[in-house]
Amino acid sequence: MGNFKNELKVSLANRPAKLKIGLCDGQDPRIQTASDTLRSMACIDKVHLYGQSNQPEDSSGVIQAGEDLRNGQIDLVLAGANCTTATVIRAAIQTIGLAPGVERVSGGFVMIPPEDKAQAYPLIFADCAVNISPSSHQLYEIAKQSFLNREKLRQIGVPGFEQPSRLAFLSFSSGGSAQHKSIEKIRQAHALFHRAFPRVSSCGEAQVDAALIPQIGAQKLGANRLEGPANVFIFPDLNSGNIAYKFLERLGNYTAVGPLLQGTAMPFCDVSRGCNSEDIILATLISSALGTPNTPI
Repeated sequence: MGNFKNELKVSLANRPAKLKIGLCDGQDPRIQTASDTLRSMACIDKVHLYGQSNQPEDSSGVIQAGEDLRNGQIDLVLAGANCTTATVIRAAIQTIGLAPGVERVSGGFVMIPPEDKAQAYPLIFADCAVNISPSSHQLYEIAKQSFLNREKLRQIGVPGFEQPSRLAFLSFSSGGSAQHKSIEKIRQAHALFHRAFPRVSSCGEAQVDAALIPQIGAQKLGANRLEGPANVFIFPDLNSGNIAYKFLERLGNYTAVGPLLQGTAMPFCDVSRGCNSEDIILATLISSALGTPNTPI
């Protein structure tokens, strides 16, 4: 993909939407730097800054932003620079709630490859932020939200998302190579997803190498292999998802954008407290692409 981050920013910044963005922790230098950049973009109408979180559990500024989102004064909220993911989620549920038919929020990351990985492409990782030990049905919901969000990015022509979505439900087992109660929920989740989206290339349960490398997938999964390398990865629990995204970010030099809160009634984005201004800009732009003003993500 080369300079994917710049291509993505240019593509999203020039969209015709004129959005009003709410950034929490407005006194944080990272937020202020991101705000200055966002204000210069064609897709942004205004940037509203909300109060600083003095403690990781301080939700006052996030709640105020959520209320303004609910009331139509802004189109998107980004929070988390100085407060925990749990604090952001509680504020989102309290103010805007969940989209119709959604039972719980999940946290997806867009993993952007570094410039020196010319053949790489962005990946979707979920759930890496919210659900500690999801059931089979909850894994299915996480996969469904992740797939639908990636399809939105593909349909509007975001660079790097041109290929059809290919989902892998990850495990330490591939195609029945091991038997354990923890694997059964992964198989059930994949079965639910395949039933709902039979034309989407998906596999489960699968190890990472079987999901990424077609030759290995053919060996380990046979006829159930993907139609190409996976680009959406569904992790069996929060331990594996959170560890994996941070490994890829810190050792693989990928940029982790998110967690993008999946399933909220309106666009609400969390960022890691370890984020920088570039992360905030990318998360804002991707969130703005996923949700048109005041419609469910």
